[in-house]
Amino acid sequence: MRFVGIDPSTKTGFVALDEYGQVLKAKELTGVGSQDPKRMVTLLHEINLHLQSGDNICVEGFPFDTQKAMFAGGYITGYETSCTSES
Repeated sequence: MRFVGIDPSTKTGFVALDEYGQVLKAKELTGVGSQDPKRMVTLLHEINLHLQSGDNICVEGFPFDTQKAMFAGGYITGYETSCTSES
């Protein structure tokens, strides 16, 4: 069993812990390029490559007081969509 935390942002934090809290993987993910939507799509794909069946996933919420709120909203929605469509 793994517990996965995802901190969505321009550079996305990804961490996977085992049931004892030991870090199994910690990585900063960025996607490809600097232009959306390509960066967002490749970032979502990159996250899915690190997920395993049975992971318990927690995604940090929307950053409401940022200039990138639209990106974060689209990112989280895209992430949720990709998780359900790839499972």
